[in-house]
Amino acid sequence: MKSKASIYGNSNPQLTKLFETAGHSAKVMCVALDYAKEKHTALICDGRGQLLQKSFPVENSSEGAQALLEQVRRRAKKHKIAPEHVFFGGEDCPSYAENFVRRLRQQNRLVPGFLDRTKSGISPFGQASLELMAERFSPEQLRRRSRKTLLQWLGQRGLEQPQAAADQLKALVQAALEPAPEQAAMLQQSLAQLIKLYRGTSTSIGLMDKEVAYWLARTPGAFLTSIDGIGVTLAAVWTAELGPVSQWRAVRCLCSYSGVAPRSKQTGGPDKAPVVGSRQRRCNTRLKNAVLQAVQKVRQYGPEDLRQSARRLEEQGSHVEFGLAKRLLRLGKYLVLNGTVYRPKALLEPDTPKGPP
Repeated sequence: MKSKASIYGNSNPQLTKLFETAGHSAKVMCVALDYAKEKHTALICDGRGQLLQKSFPVENSSEGAQALLEQVRRRAKKHKIAPEHVFFGGEDCPSYAENFVRRLRQQNRLVPGFLDRTKSGISPFGQASLELMAERFSPEQLRRRSRKTLLQWLGQRGLEQPQAAADQLKALVQAALEPAPEQAAMLQQSLAQLIKLYRGTSTSIGLMDKEVAYWLARTPGAFLTSIDGIGVTLAAVWTAELGPVSQWRAVRCLCSYSGVAPRSKQTGGPDKAPVVGSRQRRCNTRLKNAVLQAVQKVRQYGPEDLRQSARRLEEQGSHVEFGLAKRLLRLGKYLVLNGTVYRPKALLEPDTPKGPP
């Protein structure tokens, strides 16, 4: 038999030898793994394909790896399968599962879970997060720092609850799947360079935002930012795609142009009802994306009366995104044409005109 190093060939010499030494396929155990970022899925069968343990979740953590090994040990003992006749298999191992696989081999990303605030207690990509990752970042290095030193360091970076963050971070690194020692230095250097790239990109984006805000402030489109949830970027795209305010057409035309309203065709004179068709496929996609993103932001952070409108549309079974998009287009046109800021209903006087219908 021709020796092959790849499992994707006709045969694999290591597996062939394992089956030969076991003497019978029933004395071989296969642990199949489907990798995921948070929870893997495992399944255990013998060499004949007989199921020994149906699929079950496995945490992508040191505890998860240990629990899987314990499950395998118990199943092997129950079915009288020798430990040397157990093998693990799966798809090509992604980067987020490398440490997990190394742990299964008893031989691990630097600190998995660090960018999850619920696990580390630190906001991802904040000042403390970036400075920690920029230099000598690894479970071993973080374990060496005393709690007092770490607490003081986190407090100097403006964390509101440095005590809780220090405790969470210490607990995280204690349970972290560590990288192989020979990989740690290379991963630290690579991460430090990525942090420099991230900071440079963030600085460039900040400068561009300032320039966009500078020019937006010289147009009536700046009034769109008075609606909570609509920032400079969305307002700038909205204004740029619609052009000068004098060219803004009727609201129904704006809705059709942005792809959030169906087409309507009027024939046979004013006494004939318009024929309503499907939504416009040929529309300004950049404007449509900006309007629908504004809808999402307003639903999250917008004024209470607009969020209530979204809830009512949802209760009625209407298309919430397009329904709220039409209202935002109508409202945006009113603010821009009249040169006024958005005022929530609670701040309006009873005799304040509602504006154009």
